[in-house]
Amino acid sequence: MLISHRCEIRFVVIAKRSFIQRNHGASVEQQDEQLNEILDLDDAEEQVIKEDIVTATALLVSKCLENVALIRSIKN
Repeated sequence: MLISHRCEIRFVVIAKRSFIQRNHGASVEQQDEQLNEILDLDDAEEQVIKEDIVTATALLVSKCLENVALIRSIKN
């Protein structure tokens, strides 16, 4: 499963935001402003990232369901 580069960047951003908030007490709004300035993301790019996350999640759930079905078939 491939996730787009922008989606990977967003995961890194979320992790960095969490770190900044824990260690520096910056509000989420302040972090969002700083990160958007750094990444220079527009609304269209944000939408693509959200769609990538949804797609990746759907693929992960699908694979998990396949594994559950396989395990059940082996047990029976």
